[in-house]
Amino acid sequence: MISVSKSIFSVASLFSNAFVLHHTYIFLLGGIWEAIMMSMGMRNAGREVKRSLVLMAAAVLLVSCGERGTEKLTDGAVQQLEEITKVGLPLLQEEKLVEAEFVDSLRQVVERFRKTGDMESERERGKPNILQIACLFKKRELVQSLLEQGADPNAHSLDDESPLLLAVGTYLLPETTTEQIIPVVDTLLAGGADFKKSGTNGDDFLTRAAFACEREDVLLHLLDKGARPDAETALPPALHGWARALERVLAMTEKRTEGLLHAAAVGSCQFEGDHIRCVRILLEAGSDIRAPEAPNMPGSTALFRMAAEMSELDENDPHLDHAIEVFSFLVQRGADPYLRAETDESYPGFSPYDFLARRPKIIAALRDRGIALQTPALRIDGGKNLLADICRAAMYKPAGKEIAPFFDSIAGVLRPTREMLDAEIYTQALEAGVHLLGCIDPSRAAQRIMEMPLWQQDLGTKDAENILPTLLAAIQDTPGIKLPADFLYRHASCAQKAGLKEEASVLIELMERSDDGADFICRCIEDPCLPIRAGAYAARLHLAGLPDARNGGVAAWLMERGGKADTDFLKEAVLLTSQEQLWYGSMEEADIRKLIAAMRQLGASRAADAYEKIVAALDDPEKLDAIMAQGDDWKYELEIAIARHFLKNKAQFRTDLTL
Repeated sequence: MISVSKSIFSVASLFSNAFVLHHTYIFLLGGIWEAIMMSMGMRNAGREVKRSLVLMAAAVLLVSCGERGTEKLTDGAVQQLEEITKVGLPLLQEEKLVEAEFVDSLRQVVERFRKTGDMESERERGKPNILQIACLFKKRELVQSLLEQGADPNAHSLDDESPLLLAVGTYLLPETTTEQIIPVVDTLLAGGADFKKSGTNGDDFLTRAAFACEREDVLLHLLDKGARPDAETALPPALHGWARALERVLAMTEKRTEGLLHAAAVGSCQFEGDHIRCVRILLEAGSDIRAPEAPNMPGSTALFRMAAEMSELDENDPHLDHAIEVFSFLVQRGADPYLRAETDESYPGFSPYDFLARRPKIIAALRDRGIALQTPALRIDGGKNLLADICRAAMYKPAGKEIAPFFDSIAGVLRPTREMLDAEIYTQALEAGVHLLGCIDPSRAAQRIMEMPLWQQDLGTKDAENILPTLLAAIQDTPGIKLPADFLYRHASCAQKAGLKEEASVLIELMERSDDGADFICRCIEDPCLPIRAGAYAARLHLAGLPDARNGGVAAWLMERGGKADTDFLKEAVLLTSQEQLWYGSMEEADIRKLIAAMRQLGASRAADAYEKIVAALDDPEKLDAIMAQGDDWKYELEIAIARHFLKNKAQFRTDLTL
């Protein structure tokens, strides 16, 4: 048998230029050939051929591992591929705009293309292909070369992003200019990209592109190239203040303006643009300046939404002056700054003026522009607007004398109707109402609270479970309200039986305000029920002027007194009341070990065991749920242990705080 090993590499080169022959098939061919030779009595010849084919496979693989993907690229395209690898990808990773794993996956696609010339297979693995990456980084010549090699200009990634969408997008590379985007777009269109195949459902490409590009000139260019708007395309121009684009899109969509006035008004607080002209265009196109955001949200006008956004702007925000100009223009054109949004969940009963009332510089700037806003008279009706009126009044923090005439109306929130209980804003109004009543007359407020129908109900009902936590929180935040200790103990026992452990504990804690609280607190300290005992210890801590033993208690106590945890004792006290950091995974492992060891040292062994299990299950929600389902008495055991520790070291708190 004649040896072929001397010509292996030359033959392999021919194979690799045409295709990469998979080595499995070569081994198979070698095996078949050897079997044939053996059957013919030519065993050694079969083995020789098999060895030659194995060498051939190795050579094919070696030759094919060269820079195959770049062979047909122009020099400029090769350079742009290098720029992606050496500049683009490191920039993405440095700016931390995406996860490091995503950047690594892009790098793998580039390297795979460089070695094999494979343009599509990575998309099947959940990654963008090489054309999409070239579009992402706006590499026009690389895009051109890839299209000439047969890259699909309409292929979508698994995130449903087409090359055209990636070409116009600037969210990952915000410094991208219009001059970089448009040539890539034109190259894709010349190479077969189709607007109808570049969106999600055939008609939404232009809308997605408008949101992605954040460049008016790019949107106008796409319109010039034949992209068609849908019903949502006018939203980005209105939001950004792109008046030219808005005018063109409205002309192509039968002047559909729903929601666009809201977008233009709010957008003036976020973006630079010609929002006043956009507002004028929309009004001329038929927008109603008093229209709500939705039919079931009366009062939620464009001015209302804009005022809410303006109230959050810093005094030095560069968009504030622009927003004030747009606000003034809207009022001059008929928008009502006193129209209240009665049903808004976040700001019930508020008007645009209410948002700005606490911003005197904005009020003064509006006055300079001829918009003199005045505080409307306080109004709290006992009718259908009661909840909204209470929420709005509380925002102004009025003096007791100012709202005293409305005491009985406000107290109506403590005897809610079914309609009130079902309202989204009821708990918000309940909390605000308790504050207002306490501001007028704490004693009368306490009496009205004790007369609430809530106390005659089973505290295990859904209504009671919704009302009681809010009510108790409001009472805690209104220091003047005192409830009798026997009343508190009686209803704490009912709450405990109903499974409302936290509420039972808070009811006992409120005894620290009661005139007859001292004896009851002593009795509750010995109560077998852990939540009640924990509440009694919390009351003792308050009476002693010491921090709360619950989460965050020491940090809040130090902040109120302008102190710092700069002694070993105070550092340990802060750590003992920092369980929330552990829950959210923000506590260092060394501190976790210290915390659990401190729990054991205080005698709260069940709490220490529970937190060890919690730490081990932080990444497994099902395990966490299973741990919590086993009961939480250990939590009150820990509060009691910490409270005892604080009371025992009362003098140390004062000494260390002074230091």
